[in-house]
Amino acid sequence: MGRVSVAAFVSFVLLGTACAGSHSVRSGPGQPPAGTPTVASTRPAIAPTFRFEVGDEVEIDIWQEADLKSSQRILADGTITPPLLKTTKVVGLTIDEVQERLNVAYAEFLKFPKVAVRVMSVYSDRVFVLGEVQSAEAVTLVGPMTALQAIAQAGGFEMEFANRRQIRVIRRGPNGQPVVLTVDAVAVVAGQQLDVPLQRGDVVFVPTTGLANWSRSATQALSPIAGIVGIAGGVATVFLAAND
Repeated sequence: MGRVSVAAFVSFVLLGTACAGSHSVRSGPGQPPAGTPTVASTRPAIAPTFRFEVGDEVEIDIWQEADLKSSQRILADGTITPPLLKTTKVVGLTIDEVQERLNVAYAEFLKFPKVAVRVMSVYSDRVFVLGEVQSAEAVTLVGPMTALQAIAQAGGFEMEFANRRQIRVIRRGPNGQPVVLTVDAVAVVAGQQLDVPLQRGDVVFVPTTGLANWSRSATQALSPIAGIVGIAGGVATVFLAAND
């Protein structure tokens, strides 16, 4: 059922809407090749940091400059155009980073600019659960959620084929490159490993049991939907295709 669910998920998304420091690990049975940007750790995951994505709405307020206050939605190219300024790229940046970038830009026009940036609305807080699960789908983040909780939202593991020890959480890192976290569900349930908190846009992939080349199976699942699930799905596909 897990194999069928991936195709069903692709059809569903096509008909619907289109979205740290790491420790290298050595190659081993069921592991990606050495040198790949894979993170496998039993340590607590770093708390997610909010970063702007396409579609998010941003409010920009400048102290004692009421006329320059604006509210803008981030465009498909990842930019906004605040009053007086040229197009400014903000996708992938934190709130503090955007404020710093705008303070520097406004210094050309204002003596001591003090820019405040607020998140007015978030376009899509979702993660994408694929592979050997009962119902591959986009899961909405309504609060803190871990990898195993997202899998539960997708109906749980496909009982016959799911590899519960090699679950992959694939996300875009700060430098734009894919970061892969490995989750061992058996160890988590046994209290030997902490589950991984998810960030919006993450791809949670459950591979097939006994599959030597996990990247081939993952690539087949992700490639048709890379342009739909957005940046995280895109970097996941690039990473997996390179290791196919």
